This record gives sequence, structure tokens and C-alpha cells, in this order.
Amino acid sequence: VYERDELPTEPVNRSAVPQGQHVHLLMARGAQELEAIFPGMLDDMARAGVPVVQNQPESIHFTAGGHLLGTGQTLESNFTAYVPTRGRLEWQIRERVLALPTVSVLRGGVAHPEFDAAAQRVTGVVLDNGETVEGDLVVD
Repeated sequence: VYERDELPTEPVNRSAVPQGQHVHLLMARGAQELEAIFPGMLDDMARAGVPVVQNQPESIHFTAGGHLLGTGQTLESNFTAYVPTRGRLEWQIRERVLALPTVSVLRGGVAHPEFDAAAQRVTGVVLDNGETVEGDLVVD
């Protein structure tokens, strides 16, 4: 992982992530998928004080900022969603990813992706210092 900024050692918002101050809602399916990849993550977030939204079929549904977050009809099933801060969610994922023996963080900024026009795919990145680094998976 190439990271331009010094990463925090605790779950706080990073200055390079302006949307970090926005409300973040980890919907039920996203929570299920993250739990499948990182077992125990949801319990850890709940223990850390992340609000947990338990939806019951008879719950009231509402809109926020003009976006419909539910319907006027009752739901047929329960679901659980989580409302972590961006900093908390990033930190929970980062701690687990960095615990993998094949992952490390290197300081450096990425100037742009390296694109293979013939293969029609991204093959790596060009760092701020001009070095090209190949990668099987490139996420920006």
C-alpha cells in the first residue's frame, strides 16, 4: 500500500479525507460482507461505541437530505446497520489489512495509474517520484 499521508494510530478523521466529517452509514449488506472478510469487526465496532441500528419490520422509515431511506410500507425482515465515523471505519479495516503478513504500507504519493491500452486494464501506478510500480490490484 502506498500512502501519501502519515496514518493515524487511532480511529480519527484524516485531514486528507474531507468527507470524513460526513455521516457514514454501513448498510446491512455492506456490514455482512465486511464481517465475512474480517470476522469480529462488527462486534469490535459496537464495543467501541459505534451506533447500531436495528430495523424492525414495524419501524418508521424516513428521508434525509431528500434521499429516501425507507418506504412507507413495512419491511418483511429485520436488518442491522452501523453508523461509524469515517475515521473509525477506515481504522477498523486498516488494522485488519495491515495485520496480513503480505501487506505493508510505504510512504509515497501516486501520481497516476499506469494503463495498458492493448490489454485495456490498469497494470500499476506511477509514483510522485516517477517510479512505476506494477500491481495485480490497484485501488485509488
